[in-house]
Amino acid sequence: MSDDRTWGVLPSQSHEDALRDHIQNDADQFHADVASREIHWQNASSGAWLARTGDSGWVGWDSRGENVALDDEDWTPWSSVLDQSAAPYYRWFTGGQTNACFNLVDRHLLQGRAEKTAIIFEGDRWDPSKNEGRGGPVTEQHFSYRVLFEEVVARMQVLKDLGLSKGDRIAFNLPNIPEQVFYMLAAQRMGVVYTPVFGGFSAKTLSDRIHDAGAKLVITADGGYRNAEVVAYKGTYTDPALDNYIPRDTALQTLQTVLATYDLGALAETLYNDVHEALAGEITLERSDLMRELGASIAKQNALPAEMTAELRTAVARQLADAKHDIDNVIVVDYTGQEIVEHARDKWSNDLVDAAKATIAGHLGLSSFTDLSGDSAAELWAKLNAVLPVENVDSNFPLFIIYTSGPTASPRVWCTHTVAGSVVLATRCEPSSALPRMTPFTSLATPAGLRARAILLPHRWFRV
Repeated sequence: MSDDRTWGVLPSQSHEDALRDHIQNDADQFHADVASREIHWQNASSGAWLARTGDSGWVGWDSRGENVALDDEDWTPWSSVLDQSAAPYYRWFTGGQTNACFNLVDRHLLQGRAEKTAIIFEGDRWDPSKNEGRGGPVTEQHFSYRVLFEEVVARMQVLKDLGLSKGDRIAFNLPNIPEQVFYMLAAQRMGVVYTPVFGGFSAKTLSDRIHDAGAKLVITADGGYRNAEVVAYKGTYTDPALDNYIPRDTALQTLQTVLATYDLGALAETLYNDVHEALAGEITLERSDLMRELGASIAKQNALPAEMTAELRTAVARQLADAKHDIDNVIVVDYTGQEIVEHARDKWSNDLVDAAKATIAGHLGLSSFTDLSGDSAAELWAKLNAVLPVENVDSNFPLFIIYTSGPTASPRVWCTHTVAGSVVLATRCEPSSALPRMTPFTSLATPAGLRARAILLPHRWFRV
């Protein structure tokens, strides 16, 4: 990662024109230079994480966190900078191996920044009496890179304990709180793909995104704050999304199974096709939606006696009652402290994290996770990475999924951000000496007045 603080400054129009010409004339070389300097890549033969530093060649760290340099000056992490063979589905840095979380967190420990502030969290509630009457957030927390790394690794263990592994997908429905950052980075570090769903969307929208993304786990909170008011999350969004809605394909399969138990002949196929067509635009639906369309089809065909119609509808309704989302676990963050209805699938985040830290300590032969406090940053990284190693992934491995449609449109309009392209792009944000603050923004646009060398991830700013 470059320490140059001037590369983003264009002092004149002529400099801007020259840069534009450089990119247009040799775009591959421009992006290759950026990617090799600003991002650490894993060397397959040695397992080292390397970046190019000017005339020094490729340097970085091995799996023990010790400094290494690569003798092969001709080595490049990728086979091609941009693969356009399947345009418009472009592939950046083909064949390269890296990890977003390593570049966001891990390497800062190894570069001596462990005690530097990585994130400043400011809660949504405001205290007008702070700062000599100018006001300030009720809650303000500072997280160093060391603390951030420890919390991320602990949540890796949480996800691992719940059966998650590389390639799995999870969904976030959280207020803008540090826990979302911890779990998000943990997912990145182990190669788990995530989709963040805005807390203001409906339960139906959340349900659609959970199923469409193929999520195996949902992470939510008891509640959050909006305009200083407590807003329920789990009870308003997550529970209804999982209890009141079921995947369309599950509902149709249930209907087909029930119809097969009756001697209806060709009528069974007709009823199924009518319902299938009527629900074609849905991803998930309420059970009553299928019952309504089934009733409409039965009435249109007018081929069943009243007794058989009632029996069939009752049988379908009973089977639909047992149909559900394929979500066995929901992690619940205790943020506002409000009461919630607990289900068998619910697990409190603080309990899971405590258990995870105990598990990690056990693997290291320690009595407590806090026993790591005496280790240097390099020693800490080496120990925790040995227990839960960073997962190298292909440059074009999916990082996260953002649905571009609003709550009333089909969520099948989505954008999948891949690992290397997202991280390389993020390193080109405008440099400044200002330290970014993690604030309750939900826009992906640059917050007004926030000029910092930072990486923009869903709903969050990170200092790189």
